[in-house]
Amino acid sequence: LSGTLPYKLNVILDTNSQLQVDSSLQGLAIDLPVPFGKKAGETRVAQFRMPLTAKEPTYWAKYADLASLALALPGGQLDDARAELVLGGQSAKLPDERGFSLRGKVAELDVSAWPALIAGYSTPGSAVDPGLLRSASLQVGRFQGFGLDADNLGINLKRSGAAWQIGLDSQLVAGAVTVPDQQGVPIVLDLQRVSLPEPATTNAEAIAKPDPLADVDPASMPPLDVKIAQVLLGGNALGASSFKLRPVAGGVLFS
Repeated sequence: LSGTLPYKLNVILDTNSQLQVDSSLQGLAIDLPVPFGKKAGETRVAQFRMPLTAKEPTYWAKYADLASLALALPGGQLDDARAELVLGGQSAKLPDERGFSLRGKVAELDVSAWPALIAGYSTPGSAVDPGLLRSASLQVGRFQGFGLDADNLGINLKRSGAAWQIGLDSQLVAGAVTVPDQQGVPIVLDLQRVSLPEPATTNAEAIAKPDPLADVDPASMPPLDVKIAQVLLGGNALGASSFKLRPVAGGVLFS
């Protein structure tokens, strides 16, 4: 965050007394990936509320039509937090059980844009209990990550041992991606179906079609173990496929 923050502070005293802060956020630059970031000159209505008579610290926040958060911190401890984050316009509701849940929809999600940002805000030696995340369910207009570029993708996230398991469902791909906590351990793609578009039939068509791998740097790819039960090309079944990808100096090695 950088810049200035215009705001209006209200203290409401009644049977539901609360402190409320409203802002247009104009003048504040937010350095987050699309669609959550904004330039300083842009206006996005935001609101923060904190009940003054709640039995435990409770907070409510809304960021335009992009995100809504409901958060309770019993004893002020993050490990005991109850929270829900909703993306895409609906209002978050405070859950009854410990943990964090995520749901909603987002226009686009580029997975590669987030790790560096998260690392930049992480404190050395600090760690968040992975068990805090109870569930995640998102509908993404355009998804990019793990070698996939898919439209209208449904994503479900859950813990599986020392890894995150991501369920994917779209016209292009259906299956699961397992992302280990330990860096350097291969990401496992176990896919039921991958549907590839009809290939070009002429040189002119091939030249006119954009190359989906044009901006991909092979050396930046993570190690992958890929298994696909059914590969479709233009609606025609090609059978099963499996391979391993490992980054090496100057590129990647397939086996």
